[in-house]
Amino acid sequence: MLSVRKILQSASLLFASSSLAAAAPLLTGVYNAASWVPAGLPNSSIAEGSIFTLIGTGMGPGDLVKVSSYPLPTSQGLAGTSIQVTVAGVTNACIMVYTFATQVAAILPSSTPVGAGTLTLTYQGAQGSIPITVVKNSLGIFAVNEEGSGPGVITNLSYQVQVPTNAAHPGDNLVLWGTGLGPVTGDETEPPVPVDLGTGVQIFVGGQPANVLYGGRGSSPGLDQINFTVPGGLNGCYVSVVAQVNGVVSNFTTIPIAAPGQTYCSDGSAGLSAANLAKLQNGGTINVARLDMDNIAGNNASAIFEQWSYLDLISSHGLPGGPSVGSCTAYDVPSGNGIVVLDPFPIPGLNAGSPVTVTGPNGTKTLPQAKTGTYLAQLSAFGATPFLTPGTYTFNNGGGGTDIGPITASVTYPQPLTWTNEASTRSISVSHPLTVTWSGGNAGDYVTIIGITGLASIKQDTEFFCNAQASAGTFTIPSQVLALIPPAGLDSELNPGIDFFVGLITTANVTASNLDYGFLFANNTLVTVLSIVP
Repeated sequence: MLSVRKILQSASLLFASSSLAAAAPLLTGVYNAASWVPAGLPNSSIAEGSIFTLIGTGMGPGDLVKVSSYPLPTSQGLAGTSIQVTVAGVTNACIMVYTFATQVAAILPSSTPVGAGTLTLTYQGAQGSIPITVVKNSLGIFAVNEEGSGPGVITNLSYQVQVPTNAAHPGDNLVLWGTGLGPVTGDETEPPVPVDLGTGVQIFVGGQPANVLYGGRGSSPGLDQINFTVPGGLNGCYVSVVAQVNGVVSNFTTIPIAAPGQTYCSDGSAGLSAANLAKLQNGGTINVARLDMDNIAGNNASAIFEQWSYLDLISSHGLPGGPSVGSCTAYDVPSGNGIVVLDPFPIPGLNAGSPVTVTGPNGTKTLPQAKTGTYLAQLSAFGATPFLTPGTYTFNNGGGGTDIGPITASVTYPQPLTWTNEASTRSISVSHPLTVTWSGGNAGDYVTIIGITGLASIKQDTEFFCNAQASAGTFTIPSQVLALIPPAGLDSELNPGIDFFVGLITTANVTASNLDYGFLFANNTLVTVLSIVP
């Protein structure tokens, strides 16, 4: 899927250009322009008055054409592209935003009836169509990575996006940018009048409700802004932010929050240092090493060496592969990829030598190099005698490589925690919070709670990640997270349910010449399948 870059600037959406050859219209997907949630998932419907995106082929010219003046075009189309929506026998012309051979964006008129219908795109006289489900409210939050996940397009009142080097603080008033808050009255081809829509939209930051000050259109048709106050007691570079309006939960994004008086955020010992953040902010790069061991679907290990830029920093899901401790986040990913956190921008790999090995109480295993800077291996198959047992493990890369020198990396693979309320959580409701309790772990350890379920009809998985301090002994997964689980979802055994993981993670430093940041994560995980009840 081609992603046309969306950048918030002076509270307006601008779109970059590219080029491909035109073709006959073939429409393959319709998405909220902010969240990019695939059709069929609980929050995938398109709201009245929202910006939506079509993907396919032959839908527009080979060079992107965007609107440049008001009023925005409707039935007359844009560069030969026009779109009509038909629901309940009512047909309206959609309001064009941009057009391109493989991606087109438009605004769904607020007068469109709610229900199942059809979008029909016409380009140079040829037509293509695709089903659409229209609802009154379904908010999507714009994300920096343009894919609807990771850091959100959330700004201060001067329209500067909050980033780890310019973090928000508890008590700050911020603006969340999205689309799909709900219908408006008036001419949607002209700049909107700022009016609170009275939808009762809720914002949750790090699982805490925020005080919402305004929820209505921003400076452009279809573009929504929600002004809110950051709740107290939050800190971290990847604190979760999610919205809910009339029972429909948005996509999850994150925001950096720093302690009062600090500019840079911090995720504790496993986060980037202030020196690393400053280096990136000033246009430099940092060399990063992330080493992992886990017992999910067998025993696995990886060693990834990358060179990060400022763009990687502000768009990443987080260096440890998830949200800040105390937060949850959720993703939609293609089925069959396992537990993944996808950052869509390619990050250059670093040569750390070969081979990379891991040595522990049960011997030594080699991690073959999958590509420059990435070393992966299954240490033992699922159901086989495990390679990973509690004890000390050491990673080694011999004499190092041309980019990274010999590493020093050793960690104690932990005893599994005791999941103290496992018996009472075997069945879950997607409309209620879920509390998990445990015992075990040492100071500095944290617990990761992961859920995965797939929608077989669209070959799509919904995954959520929650991180908590091991010492807390308990964590409650918010209902907003569970609401994104498709009730008819399938676990890996093709039964209705959700694959559920509760892992104890121990971390250790990785050091080497020419390495700015390095951490080793050892994850001993308990795995079960939870059934879903109404």
